[in-house]
Amino acid sequence: MFNLIGKFMKKINYILRPSMKRFYLLPAILLFICTTSGAQSKQRIDSLAIYILDRTSETMRSLISCSYTAFITYDTWMDSVGYIKHTSKDKVYFSFPNKMKVNMQGDMGNRSMCYDGKKFSYYSFNQNRYAELDLSLDIVQTIDSMNRKYGIELPAADFFYPSFTDDILSAGGNLVYLGVTGVQNQLCYHIAGNDVNGTVFQFWITQDHLFFPVKMVLTYKEDNGQPQYEAVYSDWEINPSFPANMFDFVAPPAADKIRMSTELSGLSKEKNNK
Repeated sequence: MFNLIGKFMKKINYILRPSMKRFYLLPAILLFICTTSGAQSKQRIDSLAIYILDRTSETMRSLISCSYTAFITYDTWMDSVGYIKHTSKDKVYFSFPNKMKVNMQGDMGNRSMCYDGKKFSYYSFNQNRYAELDLSLDIVQTIDSMNRKYGIELPAADFFYPSFTDDILSAGGNLVYLGVTGVQNQLCYHIAGNDVNGTVFQFWITQDHLFFPVKMVLTYKEDNGQPQYEAVYSDWEINPSFPANMFDFVAPPAADKIRMSTELSGLSKEKNNK
């Protein structure tokens, strides 16, 4: 998936994941506006938006375990007709600090990822091929490592990064609180912003004590046609108990094992013909 929509995910990583010291706020401050030296326009940073995103990060850090569904839509270019919208439905299971399982079903084929705290496995149902790698990392470190080294992306997982808010601020654009609106039959805080390259991002966060993400949209305004990447989150379960063997991977009969490398991009780009 990463290689097909690589330009999208690389931009997501640029927006959300550079390192930066923590930016602490006093929630009582309702609006902070700063002007870049020598610039003609002001950078708008609403501290209420930062407060809401910080509360989302606090919720994520407090979890012992969780599961959720992410419905992903994204645009890819086809010369004959223009942008085509693709979809993927991903079911994610986390047991912190170091166990996860992800089942992905969509236009790019049916795949799964398992990590039991000792071994990471990536499997293609369509091709009956898999790869494994010994690891000893936590979940966020595993996601980051597999992305950087092998191009394997866990879709829409940026909310779990401890520096989520700071990484957005370091993009150098705006961050604006837009008010409360309805999404997925629930009231949500609506937050929008952009980076210096013209990428516009929007987040919808539940208006309750948990501040869970409900929806994320990225629009690449500098690209022809302004393609989008969208993730809708649902079916959140907080601190569920999982079977001990849930995160183990057992290769199916006759499955071919390949080495963990960028060859996995071939599994990510497979077309689901079933």
